[in-house]
Order: sequence, then structure tokens, then C-alpha cells
Amino acid sequence: MKLKFLLVFVFIFSLLLVSVSADKIIQATQTLEDVGIDIRIPQTESFKVNQNRTMYIHVFNSTSGMYLTNSSTSCLFHFYNSSGNHLIEDNLGFDTDDNEFKYVINSSVISKTGFYTYIIQCNSTETGGFVSGSVMVTQDGYLQNNNGPGSIAVIIFILAITAGLFVLPFITTFSKDEILNLILKRCCWLLGIYLMMLNSSIVSTIVYSAGLNLTNEMFRYMWLFGTAGYVFMGFTLLKTLYDVMKLWQINIKEKKEKY
Repeated sequence: MKLKFLLVFVFIFSLLLVSVSADKIIQATQTLEDVGIDIRIPQTESFKVNQNRTMYIHVFNSTSGMYLTNSSTSCLFHFYNSSGNHLIEDNLGFDTDDNEFKYVINSSVISKTGFYTYIIQCNSTETGGFVSGSVMVTQDGYLQNNNGPGSIAVIIFILAITAGLFVLPFITTFSKDEILNLILKRCCWLLGIYLMMLNSSIVSTIVYSAGLNLTNEMFRYMWLFGTAGYVFMGFTLLKTLYDVMKLWQINIKEKKEKY
């Protein structure tokens, strides 16, 4: 039975490693449409939450390659949150020193982490063009690797270990000595409870790093699970101590009856 359990565990672990190694990181890229006017934006993938951010936009004539200014061209900036709600609809400003359009996104607009999208459309008297793209607003302003399958594999692996610790005492006898066997089984359960508490912390960290709007809920869940975990650990310790004393008294009584 022990050998079968070990083989199943190794097989599951090998599958998880394959899924992690096979995962590819895919980064979002902005789409570009050239219809007479060529619009270029420096590669922007992430903003820092609650901080003003300036976007710089270069506008060119797609035929001649000459840059266009606000004297002949006007540009409109649209900004949306992850739900598709319109947050900004405003004209772009123009910096005469650097010959580029720009727009300052106020910190109040990006007060929550998550994905945001934008559309910039420019028009002159004869032609026009637009560009669309997306950015991720994170806690530190850096774009984390969106390794969803890898994160799921890690969670499944940890849950498999935890489940194994809870199931193992029911399918295995650790020792012929009843007291030692009981203590070892309860230790497996205690370790399983501790790992479940640790799992909630790991999931909360993954949610935080991914920039999902579930941080408060996950930390509340972590606190509740941690509190319940300590209560169950204390109960398990006391119950183990009681059961050990009871078995010890039974063993002493049986020895006296033999003699």
C-alpha cells in the first residue's frame, strides 16, 4: 500500500513539473492601425497604482514620415477600466519642445490594480488614424509574469501534499506500538493543518502579485483560516494527549491482568 501511494504521488508531481516547464510567458502587445497617420507610443506595459502617469505619443505622416503637430492634427484620448467603463475622454496636449503629444493620467483614475485599455485617435484635415493598447496597473509599477498555469500547478501540488497528509494515517500503520502509531498519525494531521494555513498565505501572495482585485478578501480568508487552524491544532494536541494517557492506562491495566 505504501509503495502504491508513493508511485501515485511521484506520477502527479511529474505531471505538474511538465505543465510548469511547458508554460510560455505571453506578454500583451498593442495593436496598431495605420490609415494615413502613423501613431507610435513608447512600450508601456504597467503603471503604478495611485500615481500620476504621463503618456507620450508621437504622430507621423505615414507616407512622408514627417511628424505632425497640433497645428494640423488633433488627437483624442480614451481610457477604460477592466469592466469597459469609460474613465477618460479628452484631447491630447502637445509639447512643443519635444514635438510630441502627451496626456497626464491622474492618480485618482488608476486607484485600483488591474487591466486598463486605451484608444488614441488622431485626425487632420485630410486623413486620420488610431492606435489601441492595454496596460496593467500594479502595486509596485512592475509587470509581473502572467504565469497562470504555473501558479495553478504550484497550488495543486501543495494541495496534493496536504491531502496526502490527511489521508495517509487512514491507509498506513506507522508502528505496531499503539501509542507511537497514534502520535505519528496525529502529527500528520497537525502538519496538514499547518500546511493548509500556509496554503492560504501562498494563494494570497499569488493574488497580490497578479494584481487581482481580491486582495482584501484573500487576506480576510487567510486570517479566518489561520484562526481556525490554530484552534484545530490546539484541539488536536489536547485530544492526542488525552488519547495517549487513556491508551497508556489500558496498557498498564492489561499488563497487571497478565501477572
